[in-house]
Amino acid sequence: MARFKKLRFLAAAALSTVLVAPVAAPAHAVVGGFNSNQSATVRLWAYGYKAPDLLCSGSHIGNGWVLTAKHCVDDIGVNTWSSRVVWGNPRINWNLPEDQYTGPNSGIDRIVTHPDENKDMALVHVPGLAKARVATYRLRDGGTAEDLKNARCTAYGYGLWEDNIDSESSYAQRQRGLKMKIRYASTSIKNSNSAQLRGYNDRGGFLVTGDSGGSLVCNGVLSGVTVAYWPKSKSNSFMSISAPERDWIYRTTGI
Repeated sequence: MARFKKLRFLAAAALSTVLVAPVAAPAHAVVGGFNSNQSATVRLWAYGYKAPDLLCSGSHIGNGWVLTAKHCVDDIGVNTWSSRVVWGNPRINWNLPEDQYTGPNSGIDRIVTHPDENKDMALVHVPGLAKARVATYRLRDGGTAEDLKNARCTAYGYGLWEDNIDSESSYAQRQRGLKMKIRYASTSIKNSNSAQLRGYNDRGGFLVTGDSGGSLVCNGVLSGVTVAYWPKSKSNSFMSISAPERDWIYRTTGI
C-alpha cells in the first residue's frame, strides 16, 4: 500500500481536515491536464455532501448504464439511496443547500459489481441518463490488454486540483482530460491491486480522489476504467475493457 494510492475514500476524518494549499502544484496533483467537455464522462456524487472524497467519475455507455470502478461502490459508498449521477459538466455551487441545486442529475436504481474480486469494475443504472439522451461512449469490442500497449489514449475525470479541500477550486468543478501513453499492459490479474494497464503522461498524473472510475479512451473507443494513481512513478493504472470484461458488460446490460 505504501507504493501507490487507490483513488478511494479516505475516511470521515478527512472531511474536517483543512490543508494549506502550496504555492506550487502538489506532487500528486494533475499537471498538464486540460479542461474538457466530454459529455459521456459523468460524475457520481453522494448527493448533499460537499466532500471531494465522496466523488467518483464514470462513463455513460448507453441506456442509462454507467461504467465505473468497483471501489467507488465498495469503499466510497456509491449507492441507490443517496448517490446521484451528474452530467453536462456542471459547475456546482457548493454553498447552496442540496434542494437548491437544479443541474441535470438523476438517482441510481441498480448497481452490479464485477463478480471477479480482482477486477475493479462496476455498472450502475441511472434512469435519468437514458431519458435525457446523454451522449454515450462506444465500447471497445474486446481483444486483450496487451493489444493496447503503446496506445496513445486520453483519460477523463473529475479529480481535485488542490490539496486544500476547503478551497472552492479544489472541488471537482470541471472535468479534466489527460493525455496518456500505455507503457504496461497485461491480461493477468493476480490481486485487486494489480494493474491491467499502466499509463504515463510526461507532466504528471491524476490526483488520488475523484478520478476513480473515469474514462480511458483509446483509438476513439472506451477502453478502460481509472483505478489508481502511483505517486512514485506518476502513472495511472486502469482496468482494461478486454474480451472477458466486454462479455460481462454485454451480459449485464445488453449493450
